[in-house]
Amino acid sequence: MGRIALPQHRQIYLWSTRALCMGPSNSLSLRRYGAGALHVGIYAPFTIAAPGMAPRRARVAFVAPNTEHTVDFGGSVDGKLFVERDSADYQALLQSLPASPQRVIVADAPDWVTCMHALYESIAGRDAAKVALDERLRARSLQSLALDPRVCQMLELIRREPTRNFRQHELARLTGLSASRLLYLFGEQMQMPYRRYRTWYRLLVAQRALHRCDTLTHAALEAGFSDSAHFSHSFRKAYGVTPAKVFRRPTCFEVG
Repeated sequence: MGRIALPQHRQIYLWSTRALCMGPSNSLSLRRYGAGALHVGIYAPFTIAAPGMAPRRARVAFVAPNTEHTVDFGGSVDGKLFVERDSADYQALLQSLPASPQRVIVADAPDWVTCMHALYESIAGRDAAKVALDERLRARSLQSLALDPRVCQMLELIRREPTRNFRQHELARLTGLSASRLLYLFGEQMQMPYRRYRTWYRLLVAQRALHRCDTLTHAALEAGFSDSAHFSHSFRKAYGVTPAKVFRRPTCFEVG
């Protein structure tokens, strides 16, 4: 008996503090996300590895922000849920998994497999996906991460003016801290350097722009990248794959 053909469609849903991408995937190159990420093998286990961590087979794995890792789905279907570190979603996601001091958590979490399998097979759409994720995350009614007010100021600046390159002395003047102390504080609380998070947020802005314009160059410029090549390079460094491959005629691409 031959192998059963798996669905090959791709679904992309973007919200303010989370994003969900589901579709066929092979081995992705080394990447480092700017948010927490939950990898789910919708039909089969995958292999995940990180520096200092031997490759492991998993059906569900959580990767903390700014953690280099590789994932190999071997052509099966990958479900990825991204949650922003300063959101209540992030705290709820961690509580849905086993407690661990590690930055990569391989988890026995069949409920997440069931959830993503149902969303993928039904081609659920953004609203139905939001409801399903709310049931898995929001039921815990957790608060957003308590950040230092100066870090919150930096996040607000990045999100309000993503194309602007704030200089260190500007940030120090606006927040009342020395530049070195401010950048240290940001890195400590957000688990990544300021510039890396700024690039991550620009990638999110560019993805939203792609939903409207469908051209890499326009999306890149709107998000603050110098050109489409700069955007593609940054995207591949963060996600391990080119934006052209991810956004080429997805079955569903919805922004909320």
